Amino acid sequence: MKLIMCPECKCLLYDAAKVCPECGYPTSEMTPDNTNLQELVDEVYCKCNGNRSNAAKELQKRTGMKYKQAMFLIQQKHLSPEVKSERERIHAENKEKQKQLNQQIVENFEKLGNAFGRSKVPHCPRCKSTSISYQDKISYSRAAVGGILAGGTGAVLGGLTGKKGYAVCLNCGKRWKI
Repeated sequence: MKLIMCPECKCLLYDAAKVCPECGYPTSEMTPDNTNLQELVDEVYCKCNGNRSNAAKELQKRTGMKYKQAMFLIQQKHLSPEVKSERERIHAENKEKQKQLNQQIVENFEKLGNAFGRSKVPHCPRCKSTSISYQDKISYSRAAVGGILAGGTGAVLGGLTGKKGYAVCLNCGKRWKI
C-alpha cells in the first residue's frame, strides 16, 4: 500500500481506501499526480540534505498538507535503509574531500614557506597546530621615550615597536615568546 494525498483536504491516506476519511473524496477520482507523493518526498528530502525540519516545511509548501503530516512522511523517509546508506556514502565522500582539501592547504603553506626560505610552516610546540596568532607586548619604556621626544604619536609608535611578542596557539592556547 502506498500513501497518497487527498486533493481536497490534503489528508494522507492509503491507496486501498475507497474514500478520504476527512472529506469523503473518492480515491477513484484522484489523479496520478497525487500518487507520486513518495517521489516528491524523496526529492524534497535530498534537496534539503537530510534536514528533516526544512524538508517537512518544503513539502508543506509544495503540497499544502499540514506540517505534522509532512514531518510524518519525512520521518518515514529518514528511517528507510536506502536513504541511510546514501547519507553515509555522501558523508564519507565529503569527509574524504575535506581531508584532501586540508592536505592541499598544508602543502600550499609548506610551498609558501619554502618560497620565503623557510623549510616548514610555523606550528605550536605542544599540539603541532598551524593556527597561530601573534600578540605584541607593549614596551612602556619605549612609549615613554617616544612620548617625551615626539608627543602622543611618538608614545604610540614607541610602544608598538618593542621587540617583545608572544605567539599564541588558537587550538590549545599555549603561549611562547618569539
